[in-house]
Amino acid sequence: MTEDEFWREFIGFVESTGWSFGGGITEIQDGYYILSNRSSGSSALDD
Repeated sequence: MTEDEFWREFIGFVESTGWSFGGGITEIQDGYYILSNRSSGSSALDD
């Protein structure tokens, strides 16, 4: 599932319940944050 697919499904679910969401999402692959240039950032497991 791509980040865009996840975002559409998640927001669709949130809105269907009448809820709201004011946060953000961050893609993680193999335990590392994925940066905007598609390279691996810091470990998500260290947070």
